[in-house]
Amino acid sequence: MFVHSFLMTDKFLMKIKLYLPTFLSLLLLVLLSACHTENDEYGPAIPKERQIDYFPLAIGNYWEYDREEQIINHYYKTNTEKLTVTDSIEEFDTPGYLFTADVATDKQGIATQLLTGGTLNKVEGRLVFNGNFTYHFPVIEDSLVIPLQNALILHQNRNEGYVLSTAEGQIYQNLVIDQAEIPLIYNYNLQFIQGKTSTDAPALVDDYEEMISSKLILTLSATAISDSQTVLNILPEQEVLVTDFSFAKDVGIFRTYSDIYLEFNHLSEFSLSEISPFTGWNSQELKKINLK
Repeated sequence: MFVHSFLMTDKFLMKIKLYLPTFLSLLLLVLLSACHTENDEYGPAIPKERQIDYFPLAIGNYWEYDREEQIINHYYKTNTEKLTVTDSIEEFDTPGYLFTADVATDKQGIATQLLTGGTLNKVEGRLVFNGNFTYHFPVIEDSLVIPLQNALILHQNRNEGYVLSTAEGQIYQNLVIDQAEIPLIYNYNLQFIQGKTSTDAPALVDDYEEMISSKLILTLSATAISDSQTVLNILPEQEVLVTDFSFAKDVGIFRTYSDIYLEFNHLSEFSLSEISPFTGWNSQELKKINLK
């Protein structure tokens, strides 16, 4: 009996040794299948978003532009301007870059007017601006400073037409025309909207490898109180500025083009001559670049 039991035990152990590799292999397959099923509940793995450097930022980088501006029946102006990265500060755990220009605001393109008013952060394919945008009224030589906080001005992984950011509010400020001052309540809405991405060879220009764009739309209205306590729409609601920003890979902003429109009403209530609407355009074309 003892010998028989011993032989049976020995045979049992031999069978275990024989089938153990097969058993372990099956167990491993079951575990892998379980893990796969569990992960499938959360959907497929999310692919990494593309990150192309559409705006090289380093202290000392500069861009020189040919600028043109025409306001129909008033003037046509041209000049060159230089936009330079002059400093950086640590902001929101990333460097915030500061810009300066070598010309006054009224001789700047829209990109220069924007970027010299604050700091620009570059985070995972996004460009984020914090500061002020100075809108320069054409012809009358007055300005309006609009605050922007975490304004997303470009996101290379958003579709065309996507609203990147919106800033809106009120500003109480005097409008100065011919040395006369009109107290106004401005209502503003400033949006950045994602534009096209161009990667197909036939669409490329100026030997740029890849291009992307965004759009700025500034809508203004303004009211005043007349001497008779009547509310007057000095600026009916209108898109006063529509700007397209064009970026190129490893270059930055190589072009801006802006449509300009400005219409005033009821100026005679303040002993001023009525003004016909101002229409025109403003552009910047990259002339020279220096990158570190």
